[in-house]
Formats: sequence, C-alpha cells, structure tokens
Amino acid sequence: MSSSKTEKVKGFVRYSLAHHPVCWQYREHLLRVKGWSLCLGCTGLYSGFILGTIIILLGILHPLEWGELIILAIILYLPTMLRLTHISAFDSSNRKLRISFRGSLGVGIAVGIYSIIKAPSFEIQVIQVLIGIVFYGIISYKRIKSGTKEWDALCDTCSFNRNTACPGMEPLFTWRE
Repeated sequence: MSSSKTEKVKGFVRYSLAHHPVCWQYREHLLRVKGWSLCLGCTGLYSGFILGTIIILLGILHPLEWGELIILAIILYLPTMLRLTHISAFDSSNRKLRISFRGSLGVGIAVGIYSIIKAPSFEIQVIQVLIGIVFYGIISYKRIKSGTKEWDALCDTCSFNRNTACPGMEPLFTWRE
C-alpha cells in the first residue's frame, strides 16, 4: 500500500472512531486522546461495558438473583433512556454527565447479558433477548433521529455545509481514492 493510501486509511480509521465530523462544530461530541478523536458516547458505553464485565468476572454480582439483576440492569439503563426523552434534568450538555450516562448504560448492558445467562429457563432467556433487542432498537432509533437533526443544525451553520471540501468530513470522502 502506498504511503498516500496508508495516510488515507489512517484518516478514515480516525474518522470511524469518532464517527462524527472531526471539526470544531462537533467538539462537544468528541473526546480527544493523544491526537485521536473518539466519540464521547461510545467511549463511555464501551468503557462501561468493560467495567461491567470485569465486575461480573470478579464475582461481585454472583450473589444476586436473576430478578435482582434485571432490576439493576433497568436502573442502569434509565439515565440514557430518560436523556433520550429530553427531560430537562437528564438532557445535559455537561460532557462528564453524558459520558457517565453512557458508562451506566454499558454496565447495564453487561448486567443484562449476565442476567440472560442466569435466567431460570430457556424461554425466559429468549424473552429477555427479544426485550433487549427492543430496548436497543428504541435507543438506536432515538439517537439516529435526534442525531440527524443535530447534524443538520450544526452543519447548516457551517460555511462548508457538508460538502466534500469540509475538513471534518475529508477522511470519509477521500479514504477510497
């Protein structure tokens, strides 16, 4: 692979980790770590999932019964679910609060998966998986719906207006050339 091609692939990977335009308009959505732009929400979610998995592997949740695990998972999902309803107390522009909500969701997902494993029967496991898919679908739909509006609002105020000359979108447009 040529040096130019390598740089383009690196640019695309950097964009993919952020999956937002890497420009000043989206600075509230990005976490910068050693020159890499990461999506703030995804970083919180994956960190929370890893933390939840570690907690489970250490056996800290082992004494809990199946029903208690379900309740704990729902409680951990709540901040993100309430934020998506745009309740003012949860609809925060505070970056630390937003990343902690996503971290809570990540731990909740790990606990939810663990509760599926501990479910008393196969039928209940299937029902839990279906409910999990519905929860995930609702969260994804709400994020995509609100994210698209947010993107439009931010990009429409920019002089580049989402065209191929936009420096924040450049890695997306040029990586295959």
